[in-house]
Amino acid sequence: MRRDKALIISMPFNIGVGGFKRSYFVLPYLSKLLREAFKEVELYIPANAIRTALKYLVYLNREYCQNVNTRECLDSLVKELIESINEIVKASRYNLDVNEKIIAKAIELNTRIIEKDISRLKINKHAITAHLIDRLRPLLTSLLEKKLWESSRRYIAEYYSIIYSQHETADALTTASLAASRAEKVVILLQLDIKGLYVRDLLDKLKGKLAGFLSVSPQPIVESPFITGFSRQFKIITPSYSLDPKVLDFTSRIEHLKPSRERYRAVYFGRLSRDKGLPDLLKAWKLVIKEIPQAKLTLIGPPENTEILLLLERYRRELGKSIRYTGPLHGESLFSEVITNDLLAYPSYRDSFSMTILESLTLGLKVIAYDIPIVRHFYGHSNMVYIVRKGDIKSFAKSVVHAFQEEKEPDSYTRALIMMHSSWERVANAEFKALISVLQK
Repeated sequence: MRRDKALIISMPFNIGVGGFKRSYFVLPYLSKLLREAFKEVELYIPANAIRTALKYLVYLNREYCQNVNTRECLDSLVKELIESINEIVKASRYNLDVNEKIIAKAIELNTRIIEKDISRLKINKHAITAHLIDRLRPLLTSLLEKKLWESSRRYIAEYYSIIYSQHETADALTTASLAASRAEKVVILLQLDIKGLYVRDLLDKLKGKLAGFLSVSPQPIVESPFITGFSRQFKIITPSYSLDPKVLDFTSRIEHLKPSRERYRAVYFGRLSRDKGLPDLLKAWKLVIKEIPQAKLTLIGPPENTEILLLLERYRRELGKSIRYTGPLHGESLFSEVITNDLLAYPSYRDSFSMTILESLTLGLKVIAYDIPIVRHFYGHSNMVYIVRKGDIKSFAKSVVHAFQEEKEPDSYTRALIMMHSSWERVANAEFKALISVLQK
């Protein structure tokens, strides 16, 4: 295999979307390793990823955007986005090449969409929440990526030794399929299971060039068994995630303070959605407060859409002060809130790694979670984790009540798990070794 150029398709933004954050932390380390194997390493960010990142920045800066004109708000957020990309290049010690013209074109394609979101924000403060992490249907997403690719072709190299996509989403796979004719081999990292016929069609277009898959856990492979028809080469990266350095810094600073946890307090943090089990959690909480009327549940994070927002409002009216909603919190504000709770209530139906669980264990919380492959595989042996049959709302509520009544400290397995997932450089090394292994088969 020629060793001249690698193209990485990635979405490296430090925002509250799991795969984005992972790429943000891994890419600077990984690009240094790839530069040792290839003469050049280029980064290509899909247009849909730019859109999602800008939408998230609009939400985080909603007060500012409500008080300035739309163009001023957008210009400020675009500047912040570009600075974030430049920081990744700098952190990679300039081993990563970014074509600024392609980034500018992606921003241009998204300008009208983001301007509409800012305008909605000025009319209705909740409107942006409904659109925060919504995804265009795969077909529309694919059309957007084709438009970016066609308008950027003159800036893209004629040949790549490999194309490595750090995401399995429609936008990333569309780009990979468009670039495949210019590459010797393609490798895809699975951060979630693959859903939808259109995405399968994109994989089918890659068949001749697809060298294999990497995966952050067994979950994407177990939940997407059909991918074995596209390649038999699989490597699970271990460790595949690391704790946010801010969590580690926070825990090291407060460890000697032994923060007081309020009894009968539970927390959920992350995206509020059906996939993450929010309707189940609200139904279960109704049962919990029948047993423990003084119990309190704090919900932290952005609602996925209007339906979830309305569901949340209905249960807040029905259950009163037993439920508190903070909206999104970040960094020390998030950790300071989470650590005062006794347990994490997390009935997620779909996760590739469950970073929320790892962060909660690091902060000393007990965890109640559904029995999905990733939870069973990584966290099943921890004494702090209570696993409940998926969709069993009554058992989930009973486990919450039971966990409230138990005093526990993390065992040696839990402490070792936290230690293993405490370095993004270690994750990048594991990812690089897995990638090279697949390429050499």
